[in-house]
Amino acid sequence: MAGEPITGYLLVEAARGDINAVAAQLRGVDGVQFAHALLGPTDVIAYIETPDWDSFNALLNGSIRALETSGLARHVETRLTVKPSAGSFGSSVQSPPRGSAWIFLDLDQGEPADVIAKLEAIDTVVAAHSVIGACDIVVYLECEDWGELRTVLDTQVRTIPEVVRTDTRPVLMRRPRRARSA
Repeated sequence: MAGEPITGYLLVEAARGDINAVAAQLRGVDGVQFAHALLGPTDVIAYIETPDWDSFNALLNGSIRALETSGLARHVETRLTVKPSAGSFGSSVQSPPRGSAWIFLDLDQGEPADVIAKLEAIDTVVAAHSVIGACDIVVYLECEDWGELRTVLDTQVRTIPEVVRTDTRPVLMRRPRRARSA
């Protein structure tokens, strides 16, 4: 449809160099709302919002393809959100707390919308989207630390009956090193 916003995720496998540099370059692309360096088989996740299909195609065929042709990215996978929800992320997503992670969920059966409603009732869930691709739902959590993240995953996310598998990708953060005492 003309004028319908298109939202989704880019899962990027870096080809060489610093994955934080790849994430930083993605942050400079018009339409990319944020990009996080991750631990796991995916090096970077980016969330994109475009006003329509033409803008979405221009983003993929321009700036994102340039990442691959320049040799910075080895592989970029796109996962479109089923129901666009522009502006669903808060401003803190650029510099998330230490226990932040992206969770890729597989469902056994049931409606993704019902599971998303259950996920959104969890305090630490910032956003949850049904996607087209290798998983059913992408969830972003911001926890104070890794202990809280483990607890939320074990007692709230994985106990949802429709969830059969979770793939957790913690967000990497750069922190200044403490000065060593002489």
